[in-house]
Amino acid sequence: VNASLFDMTGADRLTYSCLQQPICFASTDGDGIFVIADLGEESVGHVSLSLETDEACKAILVWGEHLSDLRVRSQIESRNFAIELKLRKGKNEWTDYLHRIGGRYLCVFAETHKITVERITVCEVMYPFNEVNHVFTDRLIQKIYDVSVRTLKLCAHEHYEDCCWREQALYGMDSRNQMLFGYSAFKEYNLPRASLRLFSRSARENGMVELCAPARASIVIPSFTAYVLLAIAENAEADYNEDFVLEMLPFAERALQTFEENTKEDGVHIFTQTCYWNFHEWSAGLDGGTIFRDKEIPSYADGALTALVFRATKEIAALERKLKREKQAEKLEKYAYSLSQSFDKFYDVQMGVYSSYIVSGMRRGWHAYTQALFLLTGLIPERRRKGMVAELKKKNVCVPLTLAALQLKYDAILKTDGDSNYCVKEMC
Repeated sequence: VNASLFDMTGADRLTYSCLQQPICFASTDGDGIFVIADLGEESVGHVSLSLETDEACKAILVWGEHLSDLRVRSQIESRNFAIELKLRKGKNEWTDYLHRIGGRYLCVFAETHKITVERITVCEVMYPFNEVNHVFTDRLIQKIYDVSVRTLKLCAHEHYEDCCWREQALYGMDSRNQMLFGYSAFKEYNLPRASLRLFSRSARENGMVELCAPARASIVIPSFTAYVLLAIAENAEADYNEDFVLEMLPFAERALQTFEENTKEDGVHIFTQTCYWNFHEWSAGLDGGTIFRDKEIPSYADGALTALVFRATKEIAALERKLKREKQAEKLEKYAYSLSQSFDKFYDVQMGVYSSYIVSGMRRGWHAYTQALFLLTGLIPERRRKGMVAELKKKNVCVPLTLAALQLKYDAILKTDGDSNYCVKEMC
């Protein structure tokens, strides 16, 4: 309806955080009434409603993270985060314990001209983390940290989730970040192991993890498998559990064998079959191109994947060595060495950075993501490192990293020149 809140309710703008008494919305205009509830911050859990109407009617409940022209934006392409309700005459109370939703805003649109709202909210559901109390003297840094910790909490239930509103799915790159940050924020090791176990048990026969787990998907992202292997090693570094490592190694060995089979003299090549999406991050040139294809694509060398698989191979080889599995360790170390021999092929002397691809003998693509991955191998000659770090900081030549991959940038800078001040200032 096109009416003010006062006209509909007899009340001015509501500023309190919860309803102290039911509010009746009424109007004779339009074809219904919509009511928006602002939860005050991102939330995740079970939606709970208490509504009263004078007549039976249809209603729609939507939820989302954004408001535009006083409407909750709930639709993304073919996905619409909405459900239809059938309200009976009188009071309607409902809490949906079968589904978990995420977002900040809820909206009810009811096809009636009078509705009384007692409750529109989300009953929060969180994983029982034991939070570590980190206190910072800078208030802005403290706020950034606190928001980050809440974000981690919102995206963890039976496994990690890339987001609490949309897909709520377990992805290799996203969850690797969540595990890594959670070691400091929560000292949590079991949830990472449970999620890594899901990856290993739902992986394809060749060790490549599905797009998300547990699932059977039509496409696979090769780089995400490498991130899962890194996550296995990082879990062992944070809280070594020999039984878990032994459980994961056969899966890791299968995956690395597949990468090796797709490796040539100029490094790891993209995966050409239609089921593979050669995605790294959502930046121009690294987004993997067309997701769904009906034919194979030409093969060419992937610099970012080469550096990433090198790191994963070295880490898994170290776990093999720790368990005195000498034969497996030597095999992986040999493969890692062969990868390192291809690094120079990606370096462009004039540009002073590493290319992301080699296509028909020509270097192509300049990305900060790729520079960070090469720096993190620990094998870049000292004469090149200064220029690469400067590029990460000044963004003169390369496509910048996206938010999801900034951890790589800061990790590379800290491990190369230890400039923590730069990292903190940029985050603030």
